[in-house]
Amino acid sequence: MKRKRMPDSEKAALSELKSRCPFTGFKLPIKGDDFCKVAFIGRGEEAFYQEAERALFVQVIVRTGLIDSKSIKQWDTDDLVTVAERVAVVERVAIALKLLGVSDVTIV
Repeated sequence: MKRKRMPDSEKAALSELKSRCPFTGFKLPIKGDDFCKVAFIGRGEEAFYQEAERALFVQVIVRTGLIDSKSIKQWDTDDLVTVAERVAVVERVAIALKLLGVSDVTIV
């Protein structure tokens, strides 16, 4: 399912993060030999999330462990995120927050 195109500036930012070498965030296993990437950006109010060739931004507040699940809407391919994908992204971002030392994660 597709919706209106993601802004080019957001796609460019995601593309730059996807190509960063070395990657400075977390690489988390998802199934078999596959993994996802999670990195917290700036002051920790946004997270970069990538699996396979698709990526998106997630609104977070690292210092309080808050994940805004409603911000997980669209991949950089312009495909909408499914409910199952949203649940998986939230779970993986929560794991990355815990790896950072956040003890309590809240999902809104």
